[in-house]
Amino acid sequence: MGVLAHRLDHDGGAGALTLLATGALIAGRVRSGVPRGRAWRWSLAEAAMVLGTVPWVWMILTPVRVPEGTVLVYLVPLSDLRVQLAEPLPWVVVQVGGNLAVFFALGAGAAVRFAALASPLRLLMLGAGCSLAVELIQFGFIGGRVFSVDDVLVNAVGCLLGGLLTHRWWARRATPSSRPGPTLDHAQDRPTCLASGRMRAQDTPVCRASRTILQGRAAAGR
Repeated sequence: MGVLAHRLDHDGGAGALTLLATGALIAGRVRSGVPRGRAWRWSLAEAAMVLGTVPWVWMILTPVRVPEGTVLVYLVPLSDLRVQLAEPLPWVVVQVGGNLAVFFALGAGAAVRFAALASPLRLLMLGAGCSLAVELIQFGFIGGRVFSVDDVLVNAVGCLLGGLLTHRWWARRATPSSRPGPTLDHAQDRPTCLASGRMRAQDTPVCRASRTILQGRAAAGR
């Protein structure tokens, strides 16, 4: 009970600090001119990526003891999954579900925070890249951990699933604003400008320059 209480106190403190940091991020972004809705989405996405990913990575990078003769390297795709699926169902649910959850929050937040990652293929690549990095660290430095290609695949799928869950709020690439500009009135063979949804005569330097160019082309064609 003492250990559990200490753990709950620790988690509660970390959660409170995270809430304070998230609130500070939101307030700072709003003050800097970021729209309130976007400030909330970005800050909550960042908090979710950190809180939902760091504990899993910390756990899987912790050394463990395994029985003698345990296979620690699976380089053939699906070979490790076949071994796992032969275990009792509760064990399979915990093992496969845990692998799906490792980068689930990362995918859910990354697509909301970064427009460059807001696509299924890029989320898969993000999950696979992060998972491969973790697997290599396990293989090289962490005792008792298994290096498995299947873990990389399942982690990547988990990252994608997280992104699909937040698809409604994915970030969008910035696009140039569609401001009215000079156009050609081909019926009259002269430049016109759009204003308030109607056509009007030219009264801007850009439009006058366009008219001069057209007049020069017409004179050269005679």
